[in-house]
Amino acid sequence: GEMYLNYAEALNEARNTPGSEVYNSMNAIRNRAGMPDLPAGLNVSQMRDAIRNERRVELAFETHRYFDTHRWKIAAQTDKSPVYGMNVSAGTSLQDVNYYKRTLIEQRVFESPKHYLFPIPQSEIDKNPNMVQNPGW
Repeated sequence: GEMYLNYAEALNEARNTPGSEVYNSMNAIRNRAGMPDLPAGLNVSQMRDAIRNERRVELAFETHRYFDTHRWKIAAQTDKSPVYGMNVSAGTSLQDVNYYKRTLIEQRVFESPKHYLFPIPQSEIDKNPNMVQNPGW
């Protein structure tokens, strides 16, 4: 699935309109999952949204989302939300109201543009006097 998605995304971004190759790649993934074809006539922006959503669903739990949001430069919007979980140790049974209590797990912080890049290890900078640390690090 990932190769179809990569191909569809590259073609969509390189052209002024999503062509049949983009639709064929996207629909191959959707049809495999028993989903209908994408509607015809999407513009580049609409197809971009469809591709991004399909990546989110198709590649869920495969650690792609972090790198996708950074590559698309949307991490400043998507990576600063708090992370919630369930406090399953609070209750004694499924009927206990505390069992399903939504609990803050992590308050994320995203600083743009700093967090779009990783810091370069100091040992690598020490090896090359021409190397400069990434901005903000």
